[in-house]
Amino acid sequence: MKKLLYLVILLGLCAMSYFFVFKKSTTTFDKQATAFSIANPDVIDKVIITEHDGQKAELIKQASDKWAINGRYYARPDAMNVMFNTLKRVRVNYPLPQSAEENVKEDFEKRPKKVEIFSEGKRLKSILMSGYTNDQKGTYMRLEDNDQIYVTHLPGFDGYLQRRFFTNIEEWRTREAFDFAKDDIQKVRIDYYEEPKKSFEIQAKDLQVTSPKSVAQKGQVNSIFATAFLKSFENVNVEAFKNDFSIKDSILQQTPICKITVTPNNDQQKDITIYRAFLTERSKQMFDDKGNPLKYDADRYYAILNEGRDFAVIQDYVFGKLMKSYGDFWVQ
Repeated sequence: MKKLLYLVILLGLCAMSYFFVFKKSTTTFDKQATAFSIANPDVIDKVIITEHDGQKAELIKQASDKWAINGRYYARPDAMNVMFNTLKRVRVNYPLPQSAEENVKEDFEKRPKKVEIFSEGKRLKSILMSGYTNDQKGTYMRLEDNDQIYVTHLPGFDGYLQRRFFTNIEEWRTREAFDFAKDDIQKVRIDYYEEPKKSFEIQAKDLQVTSPKSVAQKGQVNSIFATAFLKSFENVNVEAFKNDFSIKDSILQQTPICKITVTPNNDQQKDITIYRAFLTERSKQMFDDKGNPLKYDADRYYAILNEGRDFAVIQDYVFGKLMKSYGDFWVQ
């Protein structure tokens, strides 16, 4: 009888030990599973990313709901969405294994990346990250006010997460050239340098089209064509910025094809000056219909924009729909 009693007591002690040691540990770990996540990224209005060498990206939400990078450019919406999706879904996988402690802690001392997240002036989280697991599927993270390091992951994604939090301004910045809704446009003007008779200006309110070169009016404006033209200025992007392009100066010595100037209702003009692009190994068409070698690329142009600060490559597929001429706007 006593043996049975001792057995019951022993089993009870084992059960209590399991609960307090293992169950409690699991519960504590579960509470840490979302330690690095932001349940509702919509509340975020500022993110500061700082590299170990001091390079910094400061992303601030604007009144227009766009995001600015370092107060200089708008940030790419796709990159912002990737970052916010990561902050929402990141989960703790397991605590830092003892076998990796020495190397990982040294990385955190020498090469930490800090991500600070704010809402209405309050810092919600300050996350430090450095390095990744040998299989490159886990990212080491810790909170700035906590020394405990965890291996984190994104459910359904195999890869490390540091790359989603970068500081290179050229990677963050939007490739936007124009982004105006038709109702936000006051007028559009296009000046053609070699063929000035093609130049025109269109008033968005009444669809009045005029020629800066006093070319005779051709009759009735095609309102369907004019309206479609004005709607073409939404989400117009360059292919790539090439500010360090080696032959940039020689290109800018050419006569431009045209200059497109958009004046919105707030009078803050945006313009882009377009130049022909020389053929390269990427050019799809090397000869004209008669078999003669072409000098310029038929699919791409070069351009100057953002008040002359940027040199870019643009596509005819995107900008060709904007490069209309005075004669296009009239009912035939």
